[in-house]
Amino acid sequence: MDKKQISDKQFINCYRSAGLWFVALYMEAFILRINELKDSVSKTKFIEEIYNDGDNEFDKEISATRTRVNCLLRIIESGRAIEALEVVVNSKLNKQFPEAVYEAEKLSRRIRNGEIIIPT
Repeated sequence: MDKKQISDKQFINCYRSAGLWFVALYMEAFILRINELKDSVSKTKFIEEIYNDGDNEFDKEISATRTRVNCLLRIIESGRAIEALEVVVNSKLNKQFPEAVYEAEKLSRRIRNGEIIIPT
């Protein structure tokens, strides 16, 4: 995977558009399926899975889920996955969604110690 550089402003826009909870809870699945998500048919199916799995609680339209997916992919493809996880850990999300912060911390640790490798 070739790194696609994004500016700090684009990075911030990506994690805000994806939602910090989404970054925390879906990052690992995206990393593990990154090659599959390069295929447009597989990516569309994955978006539908996420949309349907959430019972439309967060996204009223599938286009919103598609935005979240594309933003998270941009973060990963730019090589800024750990940085995004750090944003989650240092956010105020712990008060609203402590399990998301816990998952972000755990995944960050697993990436740093080599248990999970982000394809390059």
